Amino acid sequence: MKEAGVGKDLIYRYFGGLPGLIKKWFEARDIWPTYEELIGGDEETFRALPFKEKVVAIHVNYLKSLRARPIVMEILASEMLTPTDITEALEHRSDQLARSVTLMFEGMSEEQMYEVADVSLALYATSNYIAMRALKSPKFYGMDLRDDTAWDKIEDIIRKLIDRYLEPST
Repeated sequence: MKEAGVGKDLIYRYFGGLPGLIKKWFEARDIWPTYEELIGGDEETFRALPFKEKVVAIHVNYLKSLRARPIVMEILASEMLTPTDITEALEHRSDQLARSVTLMFEGMSEEQMYEVADVSLALYATSNYIAMRALKSPKFYGMDLRDDTAWDKIEDIIRKLIDRYLEPST
């Protein structure tokens, strides 16, 4: 802050503290994956997809967007080891994104909503871990996460898991 010539009082006055400043930074720089990225860019095309394909698209696109943002992975890895005020800003941005994507699943049954939530919990945690792992320790489960073929395999696994998990009731 000294280097920028900005005092703590200004950060609190304009942003409500460090978490507010981080939220604004995330929004201004599109640090976190965007809604458009998760749906593949075109809302009309996404809406026309079958239910399971929507779920696959969101998770595969999320994984790709994480790979494209090593700074996010650095922040997530750091926050996991030593949580700070930034954790709140990360959670806020993630919650906003989840709410906007959820709106794309209008008309789902309650059972489908729970199934999507269950599989999403597992796949988001997996995607975050694998993306962080790629930065810090890229050898994982017999794969080299610096190699695109490893990511192709992970995307294929995501597709299979969603297909098998959502199959019975969708």
